[in-house]
Amino acid sequence: MASLKRPNRVDVIVNAKRIASWSTTGEKFELWPLPRLEIELQCGENEIRFVSRQRPSRSHTEPRKLAFAVKISFSLMSTGIRVALTTKKSQYVGDLLQ
Repeated sequence: MASLKRPNRVDVIVNAKRIASWSTTGEKFELWPLPRLEIELQCGENEIRFVSRQRPSRSHTEPRKLAFAVKISFSLMSTGIRVALTTKKSQYVGDLLQ
């Protein structure tokens, strides 16, 4: 995880319940490794949110307002899972197949 403003804390919220909270400090914007996080999902739709405690801002290299960046990798136990990644201005929907 990396944050434009530091220090910052990002909460991981799954189906309206906070399950983790990650902190970032440091002097520059760089990705730091995060601890492994296993999430037990319910049948049907699930919502996973990453919520920054710092407000978004622009950098000299990025015109969009951003608060943080996080690199995510999935390990799925079933096939045919549909994932939607959304922000206030855009949405990506794709199928994840194993």
